[in-house]
Amino acid sequence: EPPGGRAPFRYSRRRRDYAEAIDAAYRRAAAALLGLFMQSPAEGGLDLLGRLRSMRSFFFLAKADWFGHLMDTAASELERPAEEVPLPRLDGLLDLAIRTSSVANDPYREDI
Repeated sequence: EPPGGRAPFRYSRRRRDYAEAIDAAYRRAAAALLGLFMQSPAEGGLDLLGRLRSMRSFFFLAKADWFGHLMDTAASELERPAEEVPLPRLDGLLDLAIRTSSVANDPYREDI
């Protein structure tokens, strides 16, 4: 038996043999992908649930104090026409709002 416990793929005239091989490959790939999404970064995974929690905090304003702080500090910039607003200034104000809010310790704040 080859490494990995899988039999080698062989030519067959029966469609069923191919369907079984494709289904087995699909199940292995789906399980590997699910494991990658669900494992923590320490385990080599992507931590999908942690990233979704971060998105909920930022985009659905579950912890909205950063947004209020941004609106307070960037009010004068936001009142100006868009082409006159320096983007680095807005980026700095957003960073300041996030660093001084309840989401400052979010592990994925830099990815958002």
